[in-house]
Amino acid sequence: MGRIVSTAPSHIVTRYMRGRCWEMAAELSRKTGMELWGLRGGDGLIHHAFVADPEQDLAIDIRGAMRMSEVAKGCVPGEPEPIAMPEIIRLVGVLELADLREARAAIRDHLHG
Repeated sequence: MGRIVSTAPSHIVTRYMRGRCWEMAAELSRKTGMELWGLRGGDGLIHHAFVADPEQDLAIDIRGAMRMSEVAKGCVPGEPEPIAMPEIIRLVGVLELADLREARAAIRDHLHG
């Protein structure tokens, strides 16, 4: 997979960095086949979800592709770890179809590579 660059305007980045990362990560996983990952904060909760391939030192969220060590920038500090959809559902409930469609459109419109 090539380098993925984001052209998302700041309001879209904010949406998927502050509360809608779950839908973005789920759709990125579906599209790329990459594993779901999250940043677990000191409180034990997952504060940000994304997809990653740690063997290639690659993480992707609405900001585009980055090294695993860079994914926490701009987030609540946390350690990256693989997560599963059941944990996301436990945290935020079942992901709504309309929100998943919106994330899919954001990927189509703003993530290129």
